[in-house]
Amino acid sequence: MLRTFGNDERIAAENDGDVMMPAGKRAPLEVVKTKFLLHMLMHLLTGPSGLDGRYDLFLWRPQNVPGGQLGSKLTTRAVASISQDVTKLHVVLQQAIDFIQRSLAIEESLARLDGQATQLANLGVCYEILGNAPKAIELIQRSLVINERLGRVEAQASGMANLGICYQMLGDIPKAIELIERSLRINQKLGRFEAQADDLANLGICYQTLSEFPKAIDLIERSFDIHHRLGSLAGCSAALGNLGICYFALHDITYAVDLHQKALEIDAQLGNLTGQAKHLGNLGICYQTLGETNAASRCLTRALDLYDKMGIPGSHPDVTLLRRTVQELAPPEPTM
Repeated sequence: MLRTFGNDERIAAENDGDVMMPAGKRAPLEVVKTKFLLHMLMHLLTGPSGLDGRYDLFLWRPQNVPGGQLGSKLTTRAVASISQDVTKLHVVLQQAIDFIQRSLAIEESLARLDGQATQLANLGVCYEILGNAPKAIELIQRSLVINERLGRVEAQASGMANLGICYQMLGDIPKAIELIERSLRINQKLGRFEAQADDLANLGICYQTLSEFPKAIDLIERSFDIHHRLGSLAGCSAALGNLGICYFALHDITYAVDLHQKALEIDAQLGNLTGQAKHLGNLGICYQTLGETNAASRCLTRALDLYDKMGIPGSHPDVTLLRRTVQELAPPEPTM
């Protein structure tokens, strides 16, 4: 429900707390979620020998956005529970791949086409998370062919969206837009609201990558509206962060700070360390642009501490960028 509080608009998701945004501005932009759920991977992550906690998998990388803001790439959320330990995540994904490959072999031996399509899609999602876009495309395309043959329309939409994510990873944004738009049309026809929100968000991020920020804002505002009605607090956080990037690019740095700060508060509430690190990094870059050196250094240092806590290596592009920025902010050593 949207309520007005003085000069602010407060967006409240049921049982999720409140998100404050300055009046006259709307928060739009989300991150992608794939539609094939890896139930077996979820079991590995949450079972007795698995991992604790519930975290959305947000894989980030720098994009072509002004001032070095840490842009969000089209992101897979294949499962609801995920490790914040990068090394453990890769181990679990390899276990998942082995398991799914065995399942695929069984489905093939039984000539069950629907099962084959599902397992091929799950394999594709695993490779997508690992960053192997060409392998993911091969697997998801095979799944899509089977689903088209069987008339599985919802699965076709999911496959197109996942292919779009992969092509965005490869830098082929027009192809990504084409595929995601096809997915969106199907989901609109079927009345799949969450899937529509994801597709709109993914399209927005594609246009964000192309630096077409007004178009990105328009698309993701529509996505935000749907996520808000669905009560997705994680969606609100991602929206605020991505919108902050857009307004930074449009030189409204003060408002970008407000958006990143609200996103940070939500992810702190959710326990999402990756999101917190991302928003802190972007806040630091905003403050640097505003000439507020001390505030910038504090935010960037907190972000680096979180990356270190999550086991993300120093060679990661985000970590490298933040460390370089911290060094630039450090006062010069006095000369003798």
